[in-house]
Amino acid sequence: MRLRLFIFLLLSCTAHADPDISGNAVEWSGQVTQQYRDGDNTCFELTRHNAMPAKFKTCVYGYYDATQYGMGKWLKVTGLLQTDTTPVTITAAQISLTDAPLPPRRYRSDYGYPRYDPFDPFNRYY
Repeated sequence: MRLRLFIFLLLSCTAHADPDISGNAVEWSGQVTQQYRDGDNTCFELTRHNAMPAKFKTCVYGYYDATQYGMGKWLKVTGLLQTDTTPVTITAAQISLTDAPLPPRRYRSDYGYPRYDPFDPFNRYY
C-alpha cells in the first residue's frame, strides 16, 4: 500500500511541474502590441499566438525606433523569465526582429479525405 501511495505521489508531483519557472532562460517570439519609453529603456508588450502565457513584457536598454520595432512587428526575445509580475516579464533581454511564424500545416485528412501512410506495409488509410 505504501509503495502504491509513493508512486502515485511521485507521478502527480512530476505531472504538474511547470517548465518555465522564474529565473530560467527562455527564448520566446511574439508580435508587438505596444512600445513605450521608460527612462533610458524601451519597453515592449508582446503577444504570443497559440502559447501560454499569451502576453508578456520586456524592457531593453537604449532607443529602438518605432517604425522599425513598432506595432505589428515580430520580435524574438531571449532573457530571464520573471513570473511574479503581471504580465509575465523577461529581464536581461536581447531582442531581434524575426519573421511571422508559418501557419500550421494541414494534411489531407483535415479536409475530410483519407490520408495514405506511405510507410505502412499494409497501405491502410487513417
